[in-house]
Amino acid sequence: MAATEWITAIDKRPSDRSVKDVEAITSRLRRVDTLNRLPNNVLQQLAFVGYYEDLERGVMLYRQGEIGSSWYAVLGGSLEARLTHTTQTSSTNTDKAVVTLDVGATFGESIVHDLPRDMTVCTKTTCELLRIHQNDFKKIWDKHSNLMKDLIATNKLRNGMATGNLTKCQSPPPVMNQTRRTVTPDNPDPAEVITENPSMPMARAGWVVRTLLLSDQNTVLRDRKTGGGRSVVRRCASGSELIDWLMNLVSTDHDSFSRHDVIGMWQALLEEGVISHATGEHPFKDKCLFYNFWQDREGALNTPTIQDVAEAEEHLEEALQELIHRGPDAHLRLILRSPSSERTPEDLELIFEELSVQKALVHLPNSVKRELASVVVFEAHPRAGHILFRQGDEGKAWYVIMQGAVSVETYSKGVVESLYEGEDFGGLALIHNVPRSATITVKEDNTHLLRVDKDSYNKIVRDIEANTVRLKELGSDVLVLEKSPRLHKYMIIAGTPQKILEHLLEHRLSSTNVASSRNDPMSRRFFINAHSIYAH
Repeated sequence: MAATEWITAIDKRPSDRSVKDVEAITSRLRRVDTLNRLPNNVLQQLAFVGYYEDLERGVMLYRQGEIGSSWYAVLGGSLEARLTHTTQTSSTNTDKAVVTLDVGATFGESIVHDLPRDMTVCTKTTCELLRIHQNDFKKIWDKHSNLMKDLIATNKLRNGMATGNLTKCQSPPPVMNQTRRTVTPDNPDPAEVITENPSMPMARAGWVVRTLLLSDQNTVLRDRKTGGGRSVVRRCASGSELIDWLMNLVSTDHDSFSRHDVIGMWQALLEEGVISHATGEHPFKDKCLFYNFWQDREGALNTPTIQDVAEAEEHLEEALQELIHRGPDAHLRLILRSPSSERTPEDLELIFEELSVQKALVHLPNSVKRELASVVVFEAHPRAGHILFRQGDEGKAWYVIMQGAVSVETYSKGVVESLYEGEDFGGLALIHNVPRSATITVKEDNTHLLRVDKDSYNKIVRDIEANTVRLKELGSDVLVLEKSPRLHKYMIIAGTPQKILEHLLEHRLSSTNVASSRNDPMSRRFFINAHSIYAH
């Protein structure tokens, strides 16, 4: 085919194109490695309605926040996608390049859901693009949604998105069942997702793992009958099978990996919606419970090509490292979202270790942190703007921020401050049984909190007070001692240097007990200190 033949064909209005014109355009599209995976009839539909764009370097296709009107595929050259954001320290907008779109990339699919553009896209070099109007693209999407979703998900990995710092606009479509989600559950469910969309690293890891599973000769993923043969779950595998399969991959370089470690890796995929239990009832378990990937739940029929498998193998180590990195935190969240009665001594030890590094809790005695480990729960807020409680509400829980931020607002002053990772709030309203003194709103997407309910919180406070001795002078604490349940002795918690020294000399404490007071003797470590629990 002459180089100009397809250009002549695509320059015509779609209504004027002949069968020969469509075939010429289809032949050109088939030369793009990612597009040639589409069936011929889908390529022909793109060829019939598509327009050709030949752009110079530095042309802006659209800006972040605009309402889109077209979908694009890159036939030649490259483009740059940039994210505009406002810094916390100023109101200045800054642009950050997050991904390069090379030949084969597709972008602009937000038009399917009439969403604003999430990024600004400009040409880096001279570019050849295929452009499809919104109405035409929606018709193709509706007819071939599974194929188009798979094309888009695959292209995310192929075109510069394997190492970039990506935003949710490059993630696969939302995969959670939003009707099941309870944002602040009294009884957290570890089977529910904690994000609105999978993060790009987890979406990539899921694509790699699914591709290799589907290419496995042992056919780990396959259709299974459940409920006595009354229903069929598409391309699923049991939790135990998936653990065995993944352990074979990681054991080569990581001999110390256990099945518990791999459970965390799969749970990391489940809590972002990349995989789920067949009926959504269970978190990831090492049992004969069936799980499948979001593509297969939505009816994907594709099988990996040779190129897919080669590419997945190329990115396997990157995917494994991402899962290994995220596994421990996912496993901890699984425990924190499970009923307290089901927590084993090993689970409680993991929670204790996490509480020990939280800034808001670092000065609490270990005995308090161990009590907290049995009652604290995890709470996820995928989207900023959710109100945790309002000024005047009854206090029902105390919170510690694990990730993200919240804003503090009063009716008289508006927003008075923001609280970030490691800070806590909500305690004094519980202690004094008074209404909330401020409104707390989630400030950042994907904010994670630790929560202790009112009854558990007050019980721990009462227990501490019952085992605490305070020496006061002029109305102020000059020495605070706490009785150790295990040692049956009083330990120095806080005090002035003079009173601490007097106490040590008077009672001639052993070197072991002296050591227990060396960690910042001036610190105010007792639990209900107003400086260590934010007053809301």
